[in-house]
Amino acid sequence: MAATWGLDVATFQSLNPKAKCPEVIGGEEYCVVGTKTTVTSELTTAPATTSTKPATTMTTETTTTTVPGNGIATPSPRQTGSGCSGLWADTYACVSVIGYVPKPKPKPTSTKPTPTGNGILAPLPTQPGMTDGCNKSQFVNPGDTCAGVASRGDVSLSGFLRWNPKVGGTCSGLWANSYACVGMVAFSLKSRYRTDCSGDVHNAVNVDGGDGQCVNTDFSVGSLEIASAGLCPDSEVQVSHWEQPSCQGKWYGYGYAKRGECRHLWTDGWKFKAIHLRCAKSQDDCVNQSQCPYEPEPSQGVC
Repeated sequence: MAATWGLDVATFQSLNPKAKCPEVIGGEEYCVVGTKTTVTSELTTAPATTSTKPATTMTTETTTTTVPGNGIATPSPRQTGSGCSGLWADTYACVSVIGYVPKPKPKPTSTKPTPTGNGILAPLPTQPGMTDGCNKSQFVNPGDTCAGVASRGDVSLSGFLRWNPKVGGTCSGLWANSYACVGMVAFSLKSRYRTDCSGDVHNAVNVDGGDGQCVNTDFSVGSLEIASAGLCPDSEVQVSHWEQPSCQGKWYGYGYAKRGECRHLWTDGWKFKAIHLRCAKSQDDCVNQSQCPYEPEPSQGVC
């Protein structure tokens, strides 16, 4: 441009201190002094590419927000300046040219609930690496933080990070438009026919905190396959044995197991018809504190 008006670059720059030579912005006005000359070239050049789709840039936008949002690749520094410093606000930027075909946007994943390994229905898509045993999910909106999602789910940030480990300690791995875990079952287990956690599954149980849950065994359970995920303090699971279904009749006392282990049931499962399961520490129960009596083991099965 300087040569066209008979100026050297230094003079042109002094007249236009805001210009960033050697690059100038097409369509803008610059100060020049002199007579315009026409430079003729014998070379044949391709016609200038015409923009067919303008997009308004806002004062807070950058190249990385304006460009991908319109389905095109990020431009090179020669087009917008290093670090996008040459992008002008409140003007139109070209985001498409004749013949350009943008990449199709990915279709959203179905959010239909899907059973997890513990049988709990979980909406999709979920955070990558979300822990097993999740029984409560929270949708992550664009712009959300880990602390914000945890607060909406009424859980601590430390619990949120533990149940969604791949979001990272700085929350840089949090995926928007997906579900994060904000609640866990106390523990999950499968009751098995044989005493070594093999054979048919009689019950698939998810036990929440608090008072626990009664499970009828019907002489079809010899062991408990307890999942490692859960919230029981010190991983302790209390198992109490009852004579009749629905945890009625005589009570035969407590047994204890750990999350993540196979628990061989008392009397191989033949002398009781129900068990009650909950999180509890053995040193805190009434038997160990000599505060409650229990029935002795029956001489024969109760079936």
